[in-house]
Amino acid sequence: RAGGQPSPKGDGHPPPKAKAAPSPVCDKCDGRHASALCPHYRKARDRHPDAQPGGAKRRLGADARPILLRRGRVVPQPGDGSCLFHSLRYGLHALP
Repeated sequence: RAGGQPSPKGDGHPPPKAKAAPSPVCDKCDGRHASALCPHYRKARDRHPDAQPGGAKRRLGADARPILLRRGRVVPQPGDGSCLFHSLRYGLHALP
């Protein structure tokens, strides 16, 4: 029954709607597409622990003290997978 009409039981409530299948979530960029179809990161993930989603990455720095950042600025970077290069370039450009 479409349009929210009462159920045939006559209890005044519309019938339950069918749930849609959940859309995939990319493990590379958290976008709403499959990881294999990611438009931002076309290459496969590297095999080092920093590049892995969860697991080994959670153990890195486990014995380090937390850092309190008092002032910071978010600087957008291109989505080409070269985050380290772009962050170093930005930081070194700011030096005199």
